Amino acid sequence: MRREIVGGIVGLGLFAGAAAASLPIGIAAAAGALGYFGGWFLMPRKRESNEILLDEGVNKAQLDEYVGRLSKSVDDLAALAAQISDGGMRGRVEALRGITTRIIGTVRKDPRDIRNEPGLPMWAEKIVERIAAYVELAHMTGDTARGTEKLNDCKLMVERAVAAFEQIHRDMLDDDMNELSAGSKALRDILESKIRKDQEGSA
Repeated sequence: MRREIVGGIVGLGLFAGAAAASLPIGIAAAAGALGYFGGWFLMPRKRESNEILLDEGVNKAQLDEYVGRLSKSVDDLAALAAQISDGGMRGRVEALRGITTRIIGTVRKDPRDIRNEPGLPMWAEKIVERIAAYVELAHMTGDTARGTEKLNDCKLMVERAVAAFEQIHRDMLDDDMNELSAGSKALRDILESKIRKDQEGSA
């Protein structure tokens, strides 16, 4: 829109100048048209977010999506923590929310970390899904032996996830990450193990 406005102003100015100089109306109109398109082309086009490079080839659109997904997980963790009556589990979920929030702050300052930890938002979302399943299970079967076993498995998963997120954050702060961190590999192992157990339990 700014380009059209600038082009219009330039075009009107040239048209008025040509008319004031008593040039034929056709020439004045042509001068105005040339001024409009000249102003339109000379005015820089607003760049899209995927065209704005931030650091090490990471663009603004990538950063916004990465941070947006992690921020959504932070909000979900806060909502889930409020539904958990077990103090120990609630504390673990709050700890996970806290470290995820700190990771968001670090990534905003140094977007390069996105390239080294591209899967982190996905891991966070999968953990949120498992905690949501824990909340549902706790409401339904917390008093049964099978329910207690599954709840304990989820508590252990979240405890290990907190440690993995903390490791990832330390690696980010070290500022020398050049490959997938040990924390991210640990997250993958944690979730694969939990999914496998859940599938075995439902078989």
